[in-house]
Amino acid sequence: MNSSREDAKTPRVCNPSVISLRLCGFAGKLFLLSLIQTFLFVSTNIALGQFGESEYTVDTLMLTKHVKIRTHKKCDENCNNCIVLSKIYYDDLGRKDKEVSFVAGTPWSTYYYYNKLNELETEYTQLNDDPKYITLRYKYDKEGHLIEYLRGFPESCCELMKKLEYNSEGKLVKEVEYQNGKEYIQSNYKYLTDTGGIKLELTTNYQINFMKDMNEQVIMSFNKNNFLSKSVHFNKDGKISNTELYEFNKRGKNIYYNSLNGNKKREVKYEYTYDSAGNEIEYKSTELEGDVLDHKTLELNGVVTARNIMTFEQGLLRKRIQYINGKIEMYANFEYEFYK
Repeated sequence: MNSSREDAKTPRVCNPSVISLRLCGFAGKLFLLSLIQTFLFVSTNIALGQFGESEYTVDTLMLTKHVKIRTHKKCDENCNNCIVLSKIYYDDLGRKDKEVSFVAGTPWSTYYYYNKLNELETEYTQLNDDPKYITLRYKYDKEGHLIEYLRGFPESCCELMKKLEYNSEGKLVKEVEYQNGKEYIQSNYKYLTDTGGIKLELTTNYQINFMKDMNEQVIMSFNKNNFLSKSVHFNKDGKISNTELYEFNKRGKNIYYNSLNGNKKREVKYEYTYDSAGNEIEYKSTELEGDVLDHKTLELNGVVTARNIMTFEQGLLRKRIQYINGKIEMYANFEYEFYK
């Protein structure tokens, strides 16, 4: 049992049923693994307190249900001929210890190690039966704020990937990304007072000459519940390049999105259905109006472009059917092994 490891106390792990937008993204290794995920729609949940947070938190559902292993399978439309996409291993305290993703049938394992303050400290990766190597290493200040990402490779460790700075209130104020030991992107955060909530001014500056045309400033407005309600993007010349509006339901799920980029507009409605236990059993995304989607002419106005139907048993997700433009895109099956 890994629960006996002195450096692996109380891991904090993402809830697998929610994908949240965070500014502290992971390295290319996790991006590659994300390509095989079947949860293709993002239920946007952008909260002010997320900036600078660790991506890991206790999965209380796995704890209360005494889950030992959660297996995610891709199946045909009759839920047969299934292939395993990933496995997540938990200890008897509900803590995530290991995750195995299968890329073209090849197992890619990630191991999580924690310090004595219950903070994620090191991630190791193992491909097949090759030796494990450090993928990511994290450093924290005495208040527990994440202040550095270090990236590892099979042949070496570790290269500085990102630094973060906070103000006296613990809010993220500066984020610097590095490539090959040199500063690559610098992002500065400024918090402004507003009668309707909080405003956050984000300025991003690329330090490489050929990318400086991508420099931009974003003013984000948050409502009284600290959910993002509006973001205005300014280009390097100080002109508005894009305006986005958001609305959320009481559960913090994005129910409306509106984007105006020059003369190009996109408007989307998101709908959720819940069972009596509060489980999300259906999700729908409807294009209300738009000119472009993924750089192609949008001819789907008023059409439900994405829909997911979920089946739960005793509070655990068992099946998920994903539709894209009315056709089944993915049939996912989830299996569980439990502690006795």
